Amino acid sequence: MKNLTLIALSTLLLSSSVDAAAKKFYAKVTVLKGRVSQLAPGAHNASWVKKGDFLKQDTSLVTRSRSFIKVKVLGDGSNVTLGPESKLVLNKLIKSKGSVVTLLTGTIRAKINKRKDAKKKETKFYIRTQSAALGVRGTEFVVAVNQENKVTSLITLEGEVDMIKADTLRPDVKVEDEVEASLKTDQVTTVRKGRASTSYLHKEAVTVPQKVNPAQLVALQKNDSLTQEVKGQKVKTIELSEARKEELYAPDTEAEKAMETPDITTKDVSGGFVDLKSAIFIPATADGQLKVGTVDNRSGQYIPPKG
Repeated sequence: MKNLTLIALSTLLLSSSVDAAAKKFYAKVTVLKGRVSQLAPGAHNASWVKKGDFLKQDTSLVTRSRSFIKVKVLGDGSNVTLGPESKLVLNKLIKSKGSVVTLLTGTIRAKINKRKDAKKKETKFYIRTQSAALGVRGTEFVVAVNQENKVTSLITLEGEVDMIKADTLRPDVKVEDEVEASLKTDQVTTVRKGRASTSYLHKEAVTVPQKVNPAQLVALQKNDSLTQEVKGQKVKTIELSEARKEELYAPDTEAEKAMETPDITTKDVSGGFVDLKSAIFIPATADGQLKVGTVDNRSGQYIPPKG
């Protein structure tokens, strides 16, 4: 009996130590291309990331040109991809509140799994940038941040994402507390499937969500690694049926329908583009006469018109 008790106690202590160690980690590296560095909390020097590595909370990740990294968030299995020339901080993994990351520059693409209890609508993934805060429950989206102009753009590929204008990051405030509090205000904008919203420093709120060009949506759906366009290759035009186009967007809301006129409806507008490098949204013209550019059909990157 005494031996059984000792075995049970040893098993319990081992299990507790494993759980405690697991809480220190945020994600596991599942895909890696090129060189990506990490700066772990407390470390003085950065080190190269390897596939299969477990990344601790508060780790900073930096990708180089033509490199990217995909990680699986521990606990719920959500996937987050950091594109080339980007910097991301894996702030906290809080089971009761949700995961928190800070995108300092570049692009991320995330596919966040829904909570097992579908009745709960609590946010489970938070993103903070230099100019915005975002809250996600279960959806797929792309966020682009430009460190120089402090612009943040969100493109929702599936579901919907809450977004709000936020002031410049403050080192004296915990990101997880600040983001959660911001998204509980009545200033939040919900960005639904197929639409984009942008936060500019000179504007008081994020822009009204607008439809994204279907060619860019299709390209981004395919480009799950966020790799950039290959220079020197000819851009091909993507032809989509009307039925395929409709699948890319959530149905128009009553507010969107109210903005229509007898001459112009939401179906007449082909959708704007998000320049993933500058993070600026380029709106479409209603009549389609003015050429505002196109996209690379491999990466989804905006290509401005010539001249």
